[in-house]
Amino acid sequence: MTTPQSLITRLASPEATGRTEADIQSDIKMLLTNGDFNLDTPRLEEQIGDGTRRRIDIATGATVIEVKKRLTNDTADADYINQLAGYVTTRMRQDGSRYNGILTDGKTWWLFEKSPADGSFTRRSTFNLSSGTTGVGLIEWLQAVLATRNNIAPTHTNIESLLGASSPAYDQDVAYLLDLYTQVSNNPTVGLKRDLWARLLRSALGTGFDTDNDKLFIDHTLLVVEASVIGHAVMGLPLDDLIQHPDRLLSGEEFRQAGIYNVIESGFFDWILLADGGQQYLARTVKRIQMFHKNRSLSARRARSAQKSSRRFGVSGRVRQPLAILRALGRDNQTGQGNRSSDFRGSSKTAQGQGEVR
Repeated sequence: MTTPQSLITRLASPEATGRTEADIQSDIKMLLTNGDFNLDTPRLEEQIGDGTRRRIDIATGATVIEVKKRLTNDTADADYINQLAGYVTTRMRQDGSRYNGILTDGKTWWLFEKSPADGSFTRRSTFNLSSGTTGVGLIEWLQAVLATRNNIAPTHTNIESLLGASSPAYDQDVAYLLDLYTQVSNNPTVGLKRDLWARLLRSALGTGFDTDNDKLFIDHTLLVVEASVIGHAVMGLPLDDLIQHPDRLLSGEEFRQAGIYNVIESGFFDWILLADGGQQYLARTVKRIQMFHKNRSLSARRARSAQKSSRRFGVSGRVRQPLAILRALGRDNQTGQGNRSSDFRGSSKTAQGQGEVR
């Protein structure tokens, strides 16, 4: 961590005598521009660009940060929340993408997102910076939320920190997926996919699963989407293309063109594309995975160690293991295989010879 301890101490003390909103705002900008984040310079007091004089306190990437002198609770701070919701809604309309909204006084950090189901502005995660701490927890929380770092080594610890069940990214994405599912759960096609998924899960793995539980279906969807991104990355396919065309992520078209089947194909989990906001979810997931090293190769040793990362969900290991192995794609670049994009695009035989991803 490169953040000065004096900065963390100031952030944890918004009530200090003489401390103003401008002081907190300046310190948060300093926090975001140190070496713990790969960010362009955060923009302070940025005009919202809707013909009004409204200004965003801090804008960085797909995140709007509103700074206040002191936060108390949702009821007392309802005006602040509504103000932030207006900024996020405007940015979403302007850019057509998912946007985070963070409300903070330096000590308390609230992450909000607009629900794709009903448009409500919902708090997804909270972090409280305790006095006397080093600030590592806050930095990890912000790294997971902002998803702007790159070339992160995909170790078990980093995966758990940025994508694991205790990370704000997981809380945010599961809530977003549940909202997407709420939109389309009564769609006959989605219902059929869900029923077939449940039937095959019971057939393959027994009856020890609550297949009527939406959460299990959502967790499985989330893992398959992440695995699909990693599958594209390990074959050297440019992830930036998927961010621009997220509908291609779950189709597996490029794999079929190379003669590779049963790897990534339309199936139970492409229901996301039927929901408003589904493509935005896929694009954000690509960005989250893109934080880790690119163009890495999967070794047998790393595949085995990947199973350690499968503790993320309380799901049977028989369900977790294939996806956990996929999550380790890119961990090891010491095999000397390098970037396989030319092999993949040029010859299906060569691509298949590199190993099949299931």
